[in-house]
Amino acid sequence: LGKDGPSTFPWLLPVLDKVPQLQVVIDHMADTDPRDPKQVEALLELASRPNIYIKVSHVWALSQEEYPWADSMAMAKQVISKFGAGRVMMALDWPVCQMPAWPGGNTDYDTTIKLFTTEFGFLSAEERAGLLGATAEGIWWKR
Repeated sequence: LGKDGPSTFPWLLPVLDKVPQLQVVIDHMADTDPRDPKQVEALLELASRPNIYIKVSHVWALSQEEYPWADSMAMAKQVISKFGAGRVMMALDWPVCQMPAWPGGNTDYDTTIKLFTTEFGFLSAEERAGLLGATAEGIWWKR
């Protein structure tokens, strides 16, 4: 899920009620506008569903600021706090992060990597490992 902000959530919740074991990954923090408290709250409310995971991505596209995109990073920190680091994963947004026509675009791949390797120092080493790959591995490559 993603691209439409929290407007997609109303149809999702009844599906999860019918199929509670279904694992869902929300892409791009659902492209939630970090300046809209109602959208942010709708996104954070999904954390009450234990089978919903979320990708922290489009940080650059959601922001109205320059790197390190403090406005959308504040929302990313809220997402990690509410969902727990074990249900959050990164996505680097390549190649769209390099497309000037993409809303908020015209950053580069190295900068999106830098975000995850330098701006998430508030996480423990184990939490960062989850964000950087272990969570995704656990969802898609269970052993």
